[in-house]
Amino acid sequence: MAGSSVHAPLFPVPVGATLVSLLGSGSVCRVARVRVGGRDVACKRLLPHLRDVDEAKRTLLREARALELARHPSVPALAGVGSDAAGPFVLESVVEGVSLRALKQYWSGSV
Repeated sequence: MAGSSVHAPLFPVPVGATLVSLLGSGSVCRVARVRVGGRDVACKRLLPHLRDVDEAKRTLLREARALELARHPSVPALAGVGSDAAGPFVLESVVEGVSLRALKQYWSGSV
């Protein structure tokens, strides 16, 4: 069926990239670890229902601009910005460490 999500890929990776793993999903974006040119980066994409929403696209681009300006070991570095048939995406360096969810659980005592 045309337009059916049943046959849609789990995470549409940009051309030239290979899916390594899914990292997470929020209310606006999904994030996956992808390999591009032998290097792992995080690929952030708008959720399918938001990919054509102008305000969501502007927000994603604002985040990319902020990453371009930020310089801190705990903040991902911008690795690229693009758009394809699956919509806009941002490539960021992968910052290893404990997730915000795990920290929140730890500090709330629910671990």
